[in-house]
Amino acid sequence: MAGADEKDNITVLLTANAAGQLAPPMIVYRFVRIPQNIAAAMPNEWAIGKCENRWMTQEIFFEYICNIFLPWVKKENILLPVIFFMDGTLPCIFL
Repeated sequence: MAGADEKDNITVLLTANAAGQLAPPMIVYRFVRIPQNIAAAMPNEWAIGKCENRWMTQEIFFEYICNIFLPWVKKENILLPVIFFMDGTLPCIFL
């Protein structure tokens, strides 16, 4: 049986709207520097985050919203404001 120190995981942030559109995801790795082979294999519009415990932090989430989600909303001509529902928190409204 594998011990806790033998397990590895990542966090993936997925966003979708009621119309079924999927925004580009963010994958959070444990690396200090993302290995070149991982970065090269990632689609250009996807985001890569890094955190020691591989969890979503406020800073990583803010980076995703600013650099991936809002540009995607504008590119898709999605009308503002956008209500962003998240698991375990209150909804956020983006203007």
